Amino acid sequence: MPHDSPRLYTIPAGTPFLDALAGTLLADPTLGGRFGAGVALADITILLPTRRAVRALGDAFLRAGGGGALILPAIRPLGDVDEDELVLAPALGADAALSLPPAMPAL
Repeated sequence: MPHDSPRLYTIPAGTPFLDALAGTLLADPTLGGRFGAGVALADITILLPTRRAVRALGDAFLRAGGGGALILPAIRPLGDVDEDELVLAPALGADAALSLPPAMPAL
C-alpha cells in the first residue's frame, strides 16, 4: 500500500474518543519510522474544539504511552480565545488592535 494513500479509522460507540485517538496514533507503525515509535507524531497537527480538549488529549497520550517520554503532535484549539493574549495585549501596546474601526461617514 502506498504511504500517501488515505486511511480510515472508526471508533466504536461508547469508547472514549481521545483515549482511542491517542492509542491508535501511538500504535500506528507508519508513524514510527527508523527512530522508533512516536517520532513522526511531531509532523501531525490535531485540531480540537477547545483548550480543555487539548489538555485532555495530552493526558490521553500520557496514559497511552505508559507515562514514558513522547514527542507529541501539535495540538491546537479551534474555537477558543486565549485569555492570556487578551490580558497581555494592553501591556504590549496592542489595545488598538482590539478596538473597533471608526464608523463610516454619512453620505
